[in-house]
Order: sequence, then structure tokens, then C-alpha cells
Amino acid sequence: QLAAGRLQRAGLTIDAFADLGKIVRMMADELQDTGIPFEIAEVHLVDEETQLLTSWTAYPEIKGYQLFTAADDVSLLLERYPSIRGLLNHWRRSKVWEREVDEAFLQALQRRAPNGPTCRLGTLVDVPMGRGSLSVGLAAGKPVRTAEVVEFLQQLAGPIDAAVGKLRQLETLRQQLRSLEDGAAQKLRTA
Repeated sequence: QLAAGRLQRAGLTIDAFADLGKIVRMMADELQDTGIPFEIAEVHLVDEETQLLTSWTAYPEIKGYQLFTAADDVSLLLERYPSIRGLLNHWRRSKVWEREVDEAFLQALQRRAPNGPTCRLGTLVDVPMGRGSLSVGLAAGKPVRTAEVVEFLQQLAGPIDAAVGKLRQLETLRQQLRSLEDGAAQKLRTA
């Protein structure tokens, strides 16, 4: 509950998608503070209109506190990485996806975070939210109750999804404002 509140407050302070990395970093910090043994924490946003999948990948402090962002065309990703199809299918059906790491996932991770540290991933957990999913790569060989991980991610999904919704609204308003300004400037030039 406290973690969700902190993320919600942080979501109110950001005003550009470039700032979403702060929220993902906070998510990783919250996972670490709860003692969940994770190797990566990710937020995946799906934009069906533009057919883009944007991913933020954060590593825990022990792995160098790194953060990576990648945006790719969904059709390109589907051709190269079968696990993306599973991610999207589970997201569309609002279903949690728990699976063991496979080579295709590791290749996709390498594409998203090309200079990321070496990970010993075991189980992957994806929890859907309205505009994408939250993912955690749990450390191999460390006992963890995935039901607790799912519950924790579900608590964080609402505030993160709300922040993304706010950013999309701001982006739309900025585009409308630019369009109005361009129209006004054009009228002045022709007058």
C-alpha cells in the first residue's frame, strides 16, 4: 500500500514520457525494499495505434542501478521474438503470465538493454495493466512465492497506469496546442 502511494505521488510530478524512467526506477527500488530477489524490473507500454512497444528495464542496485529504454515496432518484434506474442496475448486478456526464462526472452532483453549486466534469471512474471504490463525477472535459485510478487505488482500497476494515462493526455494536449499555434501563425503570415 505504501509503495503504491509513493508511486502515485511520483506519477503526479512527471510531465513527459522521458521521465517515466523515474517511476520504473522507483518500482525497482520498491521491489528491492520488499526483499523480492529480482534481476530486472520492467514496464512495457503498448500503443496499438502506432504499433509501438516501449519498454523500460531497470536493474537492482547490486547490478549497477542501470535503466534502459527501448521502443520498437510490434510487427518487427513479433517476427524476431516469440515471447512478445505471449506478452501481448496475456496483456490483451488481462492475464498474469508466469514462465521460465528462455533463449528468446534473453535475446529480446539484450535488444532492450544492450549494455545491461549479466543476469541469472529464473522465473518471469508479467502483470497486465490498462496500457501495458509490469514485469519482473526473478533471480534463479532463490526461493520466492510468485503469488506475493503478483500481488505486489498488481498494487503498483494502478498508479503506474494512471501516470501513463496522464502523460498520454499531456502529450495530446501539447499536440493540439502546437496545431493551434501553427494555424494561428499561418493565418498571420497570409494576412
